[in-house]
Amino acid sequence: CLYISLDLSPKTITSRFIACKTGIESSKLLRKTLNDQERQHIQKAQKSIDESNLWISAQAHHTIASILAMIQAQVDENHVKFVVIDDLQKIIHGKTKSKLNAQSAELLQALKEIAKTLQIAIVLLSQLSREVEKRTLPIPQLSDLFLQGNTLAFVDQIWFLYRPTYYGIENLDDTDSEGQGAKLIIAKNNSGSK
Repeated sequence: CLYISLDLSPKTITSRFIACKTGIESSKLLRKTLNDQERQHIQKAQKSIDESNLWISAQAHHTIASILAMIQAQVDENHVKFVVIDDLQKIIHGKTKSKLNAQSAELLQALKEIAKTLQIAIVLLSQLSREVEKRTLPIPQLSDLFLQGNTLAFVDQIWFLYRPTYYGIENLDDTDSEGQGAKLIIAKNNSGSK
């Protein structure tokens, strides 16, 4: 897996991966306020990450061409089959909505073509607009995306993660008895049903 971060440092990304594997908060990892048992869990998680086929690229400035070149190089050298790019807003720069949409369409089309050519999966992470927080039920929907209109035609699937407890809402249904999980919402799926 190739993880391209356009926002976070490799140290922060690694600490978040370790936090996910161990259940230890990433802020505690960064402050290094750990007991002996937590240190052992972290060493085990770090070893697991080191032995995995995970490559992290964390550079603040990327162009579409540099991202495509990096993907091609990782596929050639390390046989990467899965790419995560975090996040779309850091790649696309424009002052007008039409310029942003044009750049977004160019990026998405290029990523779709390289994924098809190299037979890999690419996941592009994106932030949502703040409008979602203004609704009574802040469940994300397509209109909350940075991308709009024709640019969405290049996207095969759109998934949202929704955490009711983040907004102070108790679980919405009986599927999450503790109310701590996230709900996966498939808003678009060209490969089948939602």
